[in-house]
Amino acid sequence: MISGYSHHGLGRKALLVFYGMLATSEVPNYMTFIGVLSACAHLGLVDDDGFYYLNQLMKEKGVEPGLEHYTCIIGLLGKQVVEIILKLDPDDVGTYVMLSNMYTKARKWDGVANVRKFMRGREIKKEPGVSWIQVKNNTHVFVSEDKNHKESIQIHEKLAELLSQIKLLGYVPDIATALHDMDDEQNE
Repeated sequence: MISGYSHHGLGRKALLVFYGMLATSEVPNYMTFIGVLSACAHLGLVDDDGFYYLNQLMKEKGVEPGLEHYTCIIGLLGKQVVEIILKLDPDDVGTYVMLSNMYTKARKWDGVANVRKFMRGREIKKEPGVSWIQVKNNTHVFVSEDKNHKESIQIHEKLAELLSQIKLLGYVPDIATALHDMDDEQNE
């Protein structure tokens, strides 16, 4: 039950079951402590409970910590780092972009969605990417998602043509870490 509650993000319920277990003669085992530490990670309980369970209670109960336990502690610390960074400069767009990119790389789509939702709620917007190229002493500026360039249609047609040609040569775009809420064609 502890692991089930913890797995579904119900950390408080998991810990209540654990406290009830400790009040009886039941002895927590290796798997129990994975659930408990995971619950602590969900709740952000680093100093209060997480390290106590890992460093003291597991020893008292004769359970040797393993990779899974340390992974939970790393998750705990990561969550705490995010909270600290966001408190340092809550309006820094770069922090949110970096956090979103980290969640994307780890394929943690809920994390990506939460960051975006938080940004929308605080009205924090990422500046669009800007590129430019100089051709025959003429500078062409391109802004991400901008359709205002006078040759926008021709540029997109040429890009589509080039993409189809390189696919014929064996190119397969890696869209695994691209934005999760866009269709595959946009990500390519």
